[in-house]
Amino acid sequence: MHSIRGRGCDLLYIIEGRFTYGGELAFLFERKGVDMKVRNYRLLIILISVAIIAVFSFPAWGTDVGGNIVTDTTWDFAGSPYNFTADVQVAEGVTLTIEPGTIIDGQLNHLKIFGILNAVGNSASTIHFINLNLETSGDQPSLINIEYAILNGCSLWDNSGEGVFIVKDSKINDNLRSWYIHYPPSDCYIERNIFINS
Repeated sequence: MHSIRGRGCDLLYIIEGRFTYGGELAFLFERKGVDMKVRNYRLLIILISVAIIAVFSFPAWGTDVGGNIVTDTTWDFAGSPYNFTADVQVAEGVTLTIEPGTIIDGQLNHLKIFGILNAVGNSASTIHFINLNLETSGDQPSLINIEYAILNGCSLWDNSGEGVFIVKDSKINDNLRSWYIHYPPSDCYIERNIFINS
């Protein structure tokens, strides 16, 4: 038995809390010898009200991205999901690093790599790419290195003839289009991956 004391009310004892088969959550209270029964409907209304307030009181979840990346940049789990509002371009000589556990929601936009994309997760914390067109571009060698990732509805495309691809230990689901590698300037590695509906 627990006691609660609040301003303007006497000592309140929680006698019993139970969940009945019919879905009724009931708490029985005794206050000065008077039983009060609080049904799940009141509790449900309170919980829904709190949820609505919470949803509209906090800023949008994640980080919106779009445009050019001109300095070395890291996307981490804390900023996830990274929501594309437009195409993202990584400039020549620049590295975009994506850390384990990070979620990238491309919303069918393009991640154009003129420099380096280094997205290396691990077996305990994969990187998630969703609805994203990954492509190499430019007239200098560029690199897309993806390891321990899940790619849902993505594509991998070489627009330049200078792209190098490393994709290892990843799961590829429902490709948007074929993977296309066009005369790479050095070896590409596609190893230990699982392809589903791709």
